[in-house]
Amino acid sequence: MQLVFAPRTPQELLEQLKALGIPRAQIALDALREQPAIWSGLPDLCAAAGVQLVSGMFGTVGEDYTTMESIRLTGGVAPDATWEENRRRLPVLAKLAESLGLRLVTFHAGFLPEDERDPLLAS
Repeated sequence: MQLVFAPRTPQELLEQLKALGIPRAQIALDALREQPAIWSGLPDLCAAAGVQLVSGMFGTVGEDYTTMESIRLTGGVAPDATWEENRRRLPVLAKLAESLGLRLVTFHAGFLPEDERDPLLAS
């Protein structure tokens, strides 16, 4: 079972984790990038609460998880239309991860062709 949270503040996140008895978490790095005034205190709050941040993740521009078809078309770094903006965000997200002491950052690569001969894999 995968739990997905959308807390509005670090305090709300920590309350949810505590209520569930979860001592380790993967953090959405986009929140820190987009709302540093709200999320910058997260590391200190986690340390005080005994919560360990073990990895980070980032969402890519325009991802739409509404349906399998929408995520196939919009998900990950694969769509050419959003590649440049995603590429610009990566160094910022990498620095955020490093500042949090995270050694693992995950993301949705997108839907890649299964056939190794597919022309899309050559581009």
